[in-house]
Amino acid sequence: ENNMLETYKKKISGPIMDRIDLWLSVSHVAYSELTPQETTKTVSREETTNMREVVLRARALQADRFQSETKTNATMSARDIETHIPLASSVATLLTESAAKLKLSPRGYHRIIKVARTIADICESKEIEASHILEALQYRSRM
Repeated sequence: ENNMLETYKKKISGPIMDRIDLWLSVSHVAYSELTPQETTKTVSREETTNMREVVLRARALQADRFQSETKTNATMSARDIETHIPLASSVATLLTESAAKLKLSPRGYHRIIKVARTIADICESKEIEASHILEALQYRSRM
């Protein structure tokens, strides 16, 4: 199974992989768990409503950040990042060192900031913290 994953990853070019913000591994689900009668883990309406509220709060923070502009964290340019997303020096150092170790492209570097800003928004944090950068780095592809 891992061998197949590596085979498929090799077919995707680096620039394409660099444009994907989140890479997650999902475990195999048994077919018997896919039928509604057999499913024991269902997402309740309350959980869905709670998650919707979290997303709406994060979007409201983004709307406040960009004011009249109709932007989201994902659509920020490098210039927008410089203008709207200040990083504490310790966080900037962590990001710079991590980017060097992981050999991130400039696009990948900016994607980490965008994802980290979104994580911070979900946590309702005014600043991007080291934990947000580290979580965003976990979502990068492990080529």
